[in-house]
Amino acid sequence: MRKLTLILFTLVIPFTLLGNSVEQLFTKANDAYANKKYADAINIYEQVIDSGYVSAELYYNLGSAYYKTDNISFAILNLERADKLSDDEDIDHNLAIARLKTIDKVTPVEQIFIVEWLDAIRSNLNSAGWSYWTIIFIWVVFAFFAMLIFSRSTSVKKISFIGIVTSLMLFSVTFYFAYSTNEREYVKQYAILTSPSAYVKSSPDDKSQDLFILHEGVKMEVLDRVGDWNKIRLDSGEIGWIDKSSFRPI
Repeated sequence: MRKLTLILFTLVIPFTLLGNSVEQLFTKANDAYANKKYADAINIYEQVIDSGYVSAELYYNLGSAYYKTDNISFAILNLERADKLSDDEDIDHNLAIARLKTIDKVTPVEQIFIVEWLDAIRSNLNSAGWSYWTIIFIWVVFAFFAMLIFSRSTSVKKISFIGIVTSLMLFSVTFYFAYSTNEREYVKQYAILTSPSAYVKSSPDDKSQDLFILHEGVKMEVLDRVGDWNKIRLDSGEIGWIDKSSFRPI
């Protein structure tokens, strides 16, 4: 018994100390930021991330510190990472401000009204939030179905049938939003250009034709990879190849 207790003690203590160490580093970084020692804050925040700890608050603070040092690409990168983990309006606000300092203003491809409307609704929640509503509506369907089976009242049966149809429609909509939002958050890979500038090529070859040039801070979707080259697509619909050393994944 003593031996088992000792083993458990030796296993638990390192994790406890690690937690305390991360918390202390995070506090130290916040203090450095508050004292306008932004370079020190960045260094400590990066240490926290290297330890394996991540959170929306951590990325938000790191992005804000990079913004204070005029490192716009890494400010946008970390604010985008924070945005993946949280729906906080402050993150969206700071992201919008940081993007104003980028050279390239990428205009998204125009979409039909219904697509824009659906995207506006979908953006209100992350995938976890839409999944939560999906589960609620499927349970509502079961509840109305039970009422339909066990109730002897004709009026209750009519209401139950309408409730089933309505709930199934809402379930389908929230399931679609949960699926598409999850794909956008975790399946599709996005990146931020962190090099001051980079030429986008027509093929994965340094000697291929230059299609256009991009500057730091631009967000892109990574579509494919061939060696050190990655096929990317901008929100404007432009596609090309770029060296992987030019960007960091979100």
